[in-house]
Amino acid sequence: MDELILVFRNSGDAIAGERKLLDAGINAVLSALQGTAGKGICLRISSSDMGKARLLLGDSVSAVYSKTGKEQSPWDP
Repeated sequence: MDELILVFRNSGDAIAGERKLLDAGINAVLSALQGTAGKGICLRISSSDMGKARLLLGDSVSAVYSKTGKEQSPWDP
């Protein structure tokens, strides 16, 4: 499974995003955000859920990274 890391503008958005994704049946895991991407918490999801997550989360996501830390194409809801 390819995993993506969704970075949010703030922790409240990450927590609300987790609830939206879980309610939609998408496995989302809150995690501590490490590295230069920012501080706080992020969500980890399967890359196969990216399209549905975009529709549900809109512009609350500020960046998307692969598990290796490489920034993915811009989040464009």
